[in-house]
Amino acid sequence: MRIQESKAKWIFCDAASVPQCQAALAQVDWPVEILAFGEAEGTTSVDELFLDDGSGNSSHIYKTELK
Repeated sequence: MRIQESKAKWIFCDAASVPQCQAALAQVDWPVEILAFGEAEGTTSVDELFLDDGSGNSSHIYKTELK
């Protein structure tokens, strides 16, 4: 299985493919996040990622001065 071989941490798929991805993930023993193009229960929406400005995690960003 490619997921096991690659030790995937994320899967990108369309909403219609989520059930197949979830079934495949039942066979791995580490967390894998499903990122879906469209809305599907139990996934993170790719659209949501694009809308996130990152301000909620600003403590992890190193600021550099532009010259």
